[in-house]
Amino acid sequence: RIVFDELMNPATLANPVTGHSDFIHVFFDPDGNVQDDSDQVPVPGSFALTLDQNANVTHALFQATGGLPAAGTQRPPARIVVELSHLIQDIAGNGLRNPGSTVFSTEAR
Repeated sequence: RIVFDELMNPATLANPVTGHSDFIHVFFDPDGNVQDDSDQVPVPGSFALTLDQNANVTHALFQATGGLPAAGTQRPPARIVVELSHLIQDIAGNGLRNPGSTVFSTEAR
């Protein structure tokens, strides 16, 4: 789940019909070395958007087809990389202040 503290322009997040995004990308990095993106694999899935006008926030929920890949047992663990494009905008046309990547590892339940 990505939470934006503004009402965002949905057209710069994801297609509401297909859930496909040209502006948010999710990758799996199997060796955990995110400095070398040559082994990163796109994670298939789709986005659902919710714009809450009362709270003035936008939620983009990513549902990975088949779930997110596991981090594995190697050290460092495999990682998930989420990239937010500088082209994402709020409804006033303002771009993100912090585009770029966020990295995390998944945990077994």
